[in-house]
Amino acid sequence: MKIDRLPRPLISAAEASAVAESRFGISGDVTELASERDRNFFIIDSTGKKFILKIGNPADEESIVDFQNELLLSLSSADYGWEWPVPQPDRNGQLISRWANDRGEELNVRLLTFIEGIFLADFTPHSSSLLEEIGNFLGAVTNSLSGFSHPGMSRPLYWDMKHGVNLVRSHIHEIADEQRRDQITDLIESVEKVILGVSEHLREGVIYNDANDHNLIIKCGENGTGKLVGAIDVGDSVHSWLAAEPAVACAYAMFNKQDPLAAAGQIVHGYHKSAPLNEEEISALFSLISLRLSMSVVIAAHQKALDPENRYLSVSEESAWELIERLGQISSDFAHFSFRRQCGLEPSPSTPHFVNWMNRDDTRFSRIVEADLSSKNVPVTDLSIGSAELTDGIWEDVRKLGSRIALPSIGRYGEARLLYTGEQFRESGNEDDERRTIHLGVDLFLPGGTEIHAPLEGTVRVVQDNTLHLDYGPTVILAHTPRD
Repeated sequence: MKIDRLPRPLISAAEASAVAESRFGISGDVTELASERDRNFFIIDSTGKKFILKIGNPADEESIVDFQNELLLSLSSADYGWEWPVPQPDRNGQLISRWANDRGEELNVRLLTFIEGIFLADFTPHSSSLLEEIGNFLGAVTNSLSGFSHPGMSRPLYWDMKHGVNLVRSHIHEIADEQRRDQITDLIESVEKVILGVSEHLREGVIYNDANDHNLIIKCGENGTGKLVGAIDVGDSVHSWLAAEPAVACAYAMFNKQDPLAAAGQIVHGYHKSAPLNEEEISALFSLISLRLSMSVVIAAHQKALDPENRYLSVSEESAWELIERLGQISSDFAHFSFRRQCGLEPSPSTPHFVNWMNRDDTRFSRIVEADLSSKNVPVTDLSIGSAELTDGIWEDVRKLGSRIALPSIGRYGEARLLYTGEQFRESGNEDDERRTIHLGVDLFLPGGTEIHAPLEGTVRVVQDNTLHLDYGPTVILAHTPRD
């Protein structure tokens, strides 16, 4: 797959004004807007009505423009409460006009209604309710288009994720920075492995395919919260994987978030409620998000060389690179499990097998220590924020704290603890930089030198002394793999 985009048509605001009047009978103030492929002009006529005049890219055949018009008519007629631009007829009653500029280009011309609101990119905050609504909207779009068909829907399109891996490899040489090229090369290899494993289970249909933060229109609702008004620009709509729909939205909603996975999870949650994903689609989401980001930076590199003065072509580029870097630090399994949870499934698909194994009669665990921890004489050590033992800042001095802990004793799971005020616990992925506070384990406090035994056969994965203030100290982590 190669990028087939031609440069945008050459047309001035004055020429656009003449086209609007001659073809559609519209006259008024004309302002050019940013765009990737076409020339778009914002028009306010003498009555105050607002329109978008679209002068199409020479590469787009009339059948493709007709596909986009029919798609907008279908979407705007759906009864789900969100808006789309509506194509307007020209003086001859046609939804597509033709116009030849003085450079000999025969161009498709359309007039669309204007949607009032603010781009998602310019609106804050991106609350969980807003992101969930975006997912719900896209799920409704999927349902609305389930029976939609048009000859132009299956055209080759460089933004189609079905061709994404091939496109990235075809144009990766256009990324000037060698380190970034290598980063995308490694990323696309891991993406390809995941997608190849589930591709036959990825359902297909017509998708919007461009729910980016400059296409989703927001208004300020009650108490300053954002409400989705609708969406614009179906120029990248295509027949492709349905799971690409939420993946595209997730990729852009994750920009500049302290916890990008949580933001994506809200969209996935909303989408799944409207248009349920199958398990293979959920497993591919993180890779599809990464694929979209890889396509974005490669296409941006190509388009900047083609049209260096069009700043819109790189509007998301640096945010995409930053997000690619951050997603590289997230376990793909963790992302998969997070998305499963948002879809109401057990986070790990192995959970039922594990539970069955745990409940089998022949499953046996060895004693970890010789001490009888079932005895009522083994106390619970209270390390919570409300503990009467942790007064006068004693929790900041590990040696003094150790003198207050009974041996043997047990520390509780799910306890809110002041111990997590160390700098190593600062990175919590929370918008307000809130630190970790909850203990997610069970402690066994025993005298030094006590022998500790593995409960099952296992492999030593980590041996490390965590020496920072209030950190865990010497740590051994074992991995256990049941034989069946």
